[in-house]
Amino acid sequence: MTRLRSPAAWVLMAVLILVSACDVMAIGKSGVPLEVRTQLGKQASFDPINIAAPASTQVALAFTNVSALEHNLVFLEPLTVRTREIIRPGEWERLEFRTPEVGSYEFVCTIHEGMAGTLVVH
Repeated sequence: MTRLRSPAAWVLMAVLILVSACDVMAIGKSGVPLEVRTQLGKQASFDPINIAAPASTQVALAFTNVSALEHNLVFLEPLTVRTREIIRPGEWERLEFRTPEVGSYEFVCTIHEGMAGTLVVH
């Protein structure tokens, strides 16, 4: 786990959390809200790595990059949902889509091999 050493780092983290929370509240109006972030620092992992939603439901997924590295979020087939190619540190993007049938659907960061998570549709 990365420790925040400077006051500026604490302020940046507080702003990112606040922006992320505001975005999640806003997307609740357009679908079931889901949220995925990156880990802090230079780790290449999603947080959480597992998310869940009902089948055949409109969802609004907020992806926030709180790490020091560039990332993206791409669902593998059969889903065709993805963020921009590069989400820079401090940026976020909202993805809106209808969930498929019951099952598990993997999402990855195409920039960092092995960085993956799962959408569980129930």
